[in-house]
Amino acid sequence: MKFQQSLLLTFLMVSVHAAHAEAFKNEPADFRGIEWGAPYAEHASEMNLVRRDADVLVYMRQGDESESDRDSFMKIAYRFYKDRFSAGIIQTYGNDARKQLRRRLTGKYGEPVKISRRQELYAWDGESVQIVLSCSVTSYCAAEFMSKDMIALEERETGRPVQVLQNDND
Repeated sequence: MKFQQSLLLTFLMVSVHAAHAEAFKNEPADFRGIEWGAPYAEHASEMNLVRRDADVLVYMRQGDESESDRDSFMKIAYRFYKDRFSAGIIQTYGNDARKQLRRRLTGKYGEPVKISRRQELYAWDGESVQIVLSCSVTSYCAAEFMSKDMIALEERETGRPVQVLQNDND
């Protein structure tokens, strides 16, 4: 539960540090080929619903399973708010997968800002996108790729902070 609560605070903590951090290199215009804010209808034929929570729908995409097996990724998920793409999530489990995910993110986006001294919590903060990598002591990791515009819209409309991951098994 403590790890879950830390994920909720991650976005807020990163926002505080963002003022001091430089934008990261290669800021993504999309997540795995889906542009930020893209309508769900454009990708509906390849998506399988995982979770529904009011205006938030989380899907897994057909075809990601074979790739995720190869990369030791536990799960790749796509989050839509009011039928518009808002966040992508990569979840891993295991020490090797954790190291591989951090290496890939650092290689592609540069060195992150370390948010916590006590746990593995890193952030890449760009103009339009924020990536947060959080890992627990059990080697579970989640990389959350978030559209700042879409998350801000959801927070304005709902009046509460956005929690992309609800729990370790989302």
